[in-house]
Amino acid sequence: MSQMADSMRARYVVSGIDDGSNGSAGLGIARSIRLFEPNALIVGVGYSVVPSALHSEILDEMHCLPDWDEVRLDTWVAQLKDLASDSFLIPGLALEARLLARELPPSARLLTPDEHCVSRLGRPAERLSRLLDIPLPPSLDAHSVNEVSRFLRRREHGAWVRGELGGSQWVDRTPAALRAGQRIEATWGTRWYLEEHIPGQACSIAFAALDGELVDAVFMSTTEVANGGTTWSGEVTELSGALRDRLRTSLSELGWNGGGDVELIRTEGGELRLIAVKPTLPSWIYGAAAAGLNVVGSLISGSPARTESPSSAAFTRLVVESGTPSVGAGRLQRAGDSSPTGSRDRSATVPAFAKPRSVTEEPEVDHPRDDQATERLVEVLEKGSYETGGGSGSFAVDTSDFARRVARMRETLGPHTVIGYSVKTFPHPGLMTIAAASGLVAEATSQHELDAAVRAGFERRDAILNGPAKWWPTPTAAVCGVAFADSLDELRMLGDVGHRPFPLELKTVGVRLHPSFESRFGVEMDTADAIDQVAHQLTRTATLLDATWGIHFHHAEAIIGSAVWRREVERLARITRVLTDTIGSPPAVVDVGGGWHAEDFEDYCSSVAQARELFPSIRDGATRLVTEPGRVLTQYAGIRFATVLARRTDASECDVVVDIGDPEMSQAMTFDRPVAVLLDGRWTPLRRGTSRVLGRTCMESDVLLSNVDTTDLRIGTKIAIGSCGAYDYSMSYEFGRGSAHG
Repeated sequence: MSQMADSMRARYVVSGIDDGSNGSAGLGIARSIRLFEPNALIVGVGYSVVPSALHSEILDEMHCLPDWDEVRLDTWVAQLKDLASDSFLIPGLALEARLLARELPPSARLLTPDEHCVSRLGRPAERLSRLLDIPLPPSLDAHSVNEVSRFLRRREHGAWVRGELGGSQWVDRTPAALRAGQRIEATWGTRWYLEEHIPGQACSIAFAALDGELVDAVFMSTTEVANGGTTWSGEVTELSGALRDRLRTSLSELGWNGGGDVELIRTEGGELRLIAVKPTLPSWIYGAAAAGLNVVGSLISGSPARTESPSSAAFTRLVVESGTPSVGAGRLQRAGDSSPTGSRDRSATVPAFAKPRSVTEEPEVDHPRDDQATERLVEVLEKGSYETGGGSGSFAVDTSDFARRVARMRETLGPHTVIGYSVKTFPHPGLMTIAAASGLVAEATSQHELDAAVRAGFERRDAILNGPAKWWPTPTAAVCGVAFADSLDELRMLGDVGHRPFPLELKTVGVRLHPSFESRFGVEMDTADAIDQVAHQLTRTATLLDATWGIHFHHAEAIIGSAVWRREVERLARITRVLTDTIGSPPAVVDVGGGWHAEDFEDYCSSVAQARELFPSIRDGATRLVTEPGRVLTQYAGIRFATVLARRTDASECDVVVDIGDPEMSQAMTFDRPVAVLLDGRWTPLRRGTSRVLGRTCMESDVLLSNVDTTDLRIGTKIAIGSCGAYDYSMSYEFGRGSAHG
């Protein structure tokens, strides 16, 4: 009798029941079916018996298949086909939906989009963006270090590294972005891209369609997010209006069959941005059913499934414990496991047969690494317009480029802006001499740096000192123009004649402002009490030193990006206004500094111009604006020469070893460099390829260049690497020469 009753019950196979700690839609789909059709026979399919929802009492049957890295495609397809022979099959994982679309023909019992439809869902979802009339966030489909760095520097809130089919990670630094992209390529077998992070509220549209006809759609606004980024609590309403009409048109054009999920962000201004469209229902789908909007019920019935009097339009997900059979010892935790239990997220395991294609592409051998910079490097080398001591591995400076940049910056910023030369960034005597003669002032972080600047021609009485160790080594008598204390303790010490270990003569004493993010530098001024304390100590110290007061902000734009840098300067202006009111007079000096990226010259100049307008006392002439641009002035001025020592050839590429390395170029892989090679007495650009230029040291990390064409590089061939100024020079060190700095 039981068998006869079972044969009369509608049977549903829900796959992807288990999907790691965040949960897939599988169990939510099953619970929605049970809510709509209490007598249904529900079969669950998962890939683990240990941390699994397969043991839920919602399921009438469970089938545990091998983990993804052990699955055989033909066997997997046969198993699901057999299970669904007399049932409706609803996948809970996007990976399953894509495989089913590829391996099985469309069927009335297969409630998932077909291959024609799924093939149009890759990210970024440009086609769906046009159909739905919802814009995408700005993105970058390019993987060079320079392009990635440039994109991130323009993004105040960071960006997401996303794969075309899956995988995502938030980043705000270039190395992290490149590592995340490599992981996504290896895992998913697709290219990756960068997408700007849009602050706002996560939203989603869950929908059901049959043969291209929209059956149901609900709009969900996330109110709480789980650790893994999925929705934990939310509010749901029925989708209506123009957006529902556009969704209906889109699904009709695609011929959609099954459930789906449109992931969105609602900006602070109330506008929607499209993130992705997925061929499965979202993990929160049962929350909608509990709120009276059962999209799964609509999918299996062909008409909207509604509860007449839902208890609430909001939902929250709960963790429910379930008894399971004993399986003996659990999986052992190994190094690299992110969970203390050793469990892992199976959504991050993609079998080889599910990867659509290889991401390896032909290198751009037709173009130099950086056209404009490479052309400039070749021109300088051919004309010999650089200064060097000669010899392989030697360092040269392009003084004419530096002089042009200084002149252009002075002209752009105007005569009322003081430009500082960062001695720590590039302490090259020749360039410092040019900078001093051009009217720049020295910015130093130690007495050694200050002495070097004075030897190069800078005036000690105009110099600016900052950093935590500016009085090291302890001078017999300290003289400078401006000193910015890095802490309140230092500010007190400067005004304490009896305990200060040296006499001090200066014009202005100030403080460095701690940024709004984590940093080891500066004085925090986030509260009224903190500002009052700083104002009191500044006034006292300035009076004791017979000096005026100033304020300083410094952080590398090359790291935090121009948008964040400008935001921090706006914060500096607000705090300065409060200090001015408290002290009773405006600052004599406002110093805005930061190592600006070499590419960002125009952005730097415009940002400083904007900063000037934020301070009324600067416009009135009562306050001097000082700015220290850092590497944007000096990065392009350095050139490294090297000679090929060895070639290493395998089947597909040929790496070469040269006589310089990490000691001479410690910042080598932070961005692409222009490179030239000396062939037949002429310098020509080194083009892109698949090989590398390796450094001379016995260090795994000593890679100077990647993705270059080394075909013409023989033992003894000379190359020149441009853009090696700034920290490539100042942070060079002794290594591999049988000596060291003791």
